Amino acid sequence: MSQTNLINLKISDDDVAIIHDAIETLRATLMPHLKTLNIKERNKMLKLGDKSVAFVQKSFEYGEQYKNLVPSFLAMEAFGTDIKATDTLQLMIRALAPICEALEDSLMLTGSEAYEGALMFYQNVKGAARAKDPNAKMIFDDLSDQFKKAPRRKD
Repeated sequence: MSQTNLINLKISDDDVAIIHDAIETLRATLMPHLKTLNIKERNKMLKLGDKSVAFVQKSFEYGEQYKNLVPSFLAMEAFGTDIKATDTLQLMIRALAPICEALEDSLMLTGSEAYEGALMFYQNVKGAARAKDPNAKMIFDDLSDQFKKAPRRKD
C-alpha cells in the first residue's frame, strides 16, 4: 500500500520568517485593542447575528435622527463606536477566515499523511521484529507504546 500524498507542503525558511513577522506585527498591532472572554462570559453575552445587524444599524440611525427618544443612560457616541468596531472586526475576520480554514485543512492533511507514514513504518518494523531483526525489536518496543490501552478504572 503506497502512501497518499494529497499535500506536499514545503515553505521556505525565508517565507516562514516573513509569515512569522507578519503574524507578530498583526499580534502586536491588534491585540492591544482586543479583549478575551472566558466561556462563562461568552455564554452570558448577547450575540449579534446576521438578522440583528439591520436592527442595530436602524436603531442607531433612528437615535441619531430622533435624539429626544434616546434614553439618558444610552451614550450614542459609544453606541456608534461599537457599531464601527463591529464592522471593522467583521471585515478582519472575513479576510482571515479563509486563511485560517486553509491552515487547519493543511494541518489536517499533513498530520494525516505523517501519521499514515508512521503507521506504514511501524508495520514494516513489526514484521522485521517478528523476523528477529535486533534493531527492529528495539524500535517496535518503543513505538508499540502508542497502541497500548490505558488500564481500566475500577468504579
